[in-house]
Amino acid sequence: MSVTIDNDVLRNLSGNKGDVVLSVQRATEGNTTGAQWRIVSGVYSVSVTLTQNDVRISELGGTAEIEVEPGYEAMHVYYVTDDGELEEIPCTYDSETGIVEFSVVHFSIYMVTNGEYWLGPSQMWIMMVPLIPIMFLALMFAGIRRVEDEQS
Repeated sequence: MSVTIDNDVLRNLSGNKGDVVLSVQRATEGNTTGAQWRIVSGVYSVSVTLTQNDVRISELGGTAEIEVEPGYEAMHVYYVTDDGELEEIPCTYDSETGIVEFSVVHFSIYMVTNGEYWLGPSQMWIMMVPLIPIMFLALMFAGIRRVEDEQS
């Protein structure tokens, strides 16, 4: 994993004196919110944080290029908000190196997938709603058929 920060970000940091710590690591239950963890557990995801004088800096005032190697062909990157919502971010995948590259303007939790769209558990109910009437009709017809079979 690597992060390249542009000059605008460096200028913003240089205005404040003190230690700057950049951390890029796999997302874990300990460095995500509960909603984020429900989405990213079991999926390749990274936590990127920047602190200066022990104060977390989220908005960079510039851009950063992040490179990760998820171990599979990845075509989609999502920013995972604190409440577990997904926002897709453009990315490029180098099939020769296996590296996925994407640009961000703030640091947070990012999920890398090889599917067109990944539905987290909190969003699956959206897919289930159209199935409710179909299931109801199927159960109703199965019950009618059983009653007819018992009467014959």
